[in-house]
Amino acid sequence: MKKETSSVELVRRVALVGVITSVVAVILNLWVNFYFQYDKVVERKTQEMAEDYYENYFYDNFLATLNSGNKEVAFEKYETTGFAPMLLRQLLLFDGKRNQDYMKHFDNEYYYCDVHTSRILFYPVAPYGRKDYRIEQVLTCNYK
Repeated sequence: MKKETSSVELVRRVALVGVITSVVAVILNLWVNFYFQYDKVVERKTQEMAEDYYENYFYDNFLATLNSGNKEVAFEKYETTGFAPMLLRQLLLFDGKRNQDYMKHFDNEYYYCDVHTSRILFYPVAPYGRKDYRIEQVLTCNYK
């Protein structure tokens, strides 16, 4: 009787390990598919380039145009309308084409983004610091 009980217990443990392994495999598969989808990669890469542009170039240049004016008033005007849209092409060519390596994400054998119509909008947010803004991406992309 004791031998039968240990066989049944062994079968239960093997079945439990099989179920746990299957659940982990399904979850991992869903995560990989979500994380590495081309549209998600494009959104992340666009976000990276846009953040770099706004924080390290645009913000300082906009402040320089104020001629010692009130920063809050100047930024507040653009809080709802946003600054002029920036084309994805402009972001890729910005600063001596420093973002040119990103192009492989926007045009490859599986996915294509129209860099002439895809655009990024920047909206300043109070208190209008270097990292106080939101980005809206309007991407024109399709699977090939």
